[in-house]
Amino acid sequence: MSKSDFSEIFENFSELLKERFSEQKKLGKTEYRVEEDTIRYFFFYAVTTSGYYKATDFWLEGHFYDDKNTELDTFIKPKDEKESVAIEFKYNRLHNEKSDGAKTDNAGNIFRDLNRLAHLGKKAQRKLFVYVANDVMKEYFSNEQSLWCKTLGTIPLEKDKSLNISHKSMKSLKNKSGCRTFFKNAEGDSFDRDFTVSCVFEKQIGEKEFLYIYEILN
Repeated sequence: MSKSDFSEIFENFSELLKERFSEQKKLGKTEYRVEEDTIRYFFFYAVTTSGYYKATDFWLEGHFYDDKNTELDTFIKPKDEKESVAIEFKYNRLHNEKSDGAKTDNAGNIFRDLNRLAHLGKKAQRKLFVYVANDVMKEYFSNEQSLWCKTLGTIPLEKDKSLNISHKSMKSLKNKSGCRTFFKNAEGDSFDRDFTVSCVFEKQIGEKEFLYIYEILN
């Protein structure tokens, strides 16, 4: 089965987010908040209005991982021959919190979601990570000397770029200062599989907000 082209869906999704962040800037960020759920709802709208998948194809917060205490944000399971898609969403704001610890924690959670998706294996035919970052985290992932990137490599911030992630390199961070809490919280996760992260879409959607969509290959 050849891969479906989601580029039009991604483009429509990015335009919805761009409009929302523009409205938020005008109305005020205190009252009119953009949360991770906002990102999910807009993605759902972009997909279902495209006509490619139906609303009834979507399953939310299901226990598809081996660790049954961990939920998958979205699983698209169509009733026809279209591909099944597993999706994790992440929205990092960090406008006011710029400490190294906060950035390291956010980066660790992103690598954790990528690793979880890789471990789904054949449960999903496509595995996507939808990431809305601000300028703080974009700068972090552009810095080859940042803690996670120094060991695993920088997550690609340009379309068609990819990163191969070694499970041995990921496990080598277990006793590094700044990563111990991450691994303690991820005790139910497996770190025994190499995988590739490929950037399939990227676009600036706000003054300091950027949309990146990654596909996990293994």
